[in-house]
Amino acid sequence: MAKKMDILQLGDDTAQTLGVPVEKSRALLLLSGVLLAASGVSLAGLIGFAGLVIPHIVRLFFSVSDSRTLF
Repeated sequence: MAKKMDILQLGDDTAQTLGVPVEKSRALLLLSGVLLAASGVSLAGLIGFAGLVIPHIVRLFFSVSDSRTLF
């Protein structure tokens, strides 16, 4: 899904032109994120939730746009 996430960053019209099903991909990514966050919080507790947020903070501060380099 990393390639689709990178293409979705270009905008809905561009992503759709490049062949990415925008609504389906967005829904799948949202569902995956919610399930992963919920399972992480349930296993690690509320304090461990910070570990799930830190990669997104790093992405904001260092302007990492390629999803594959972050993971």
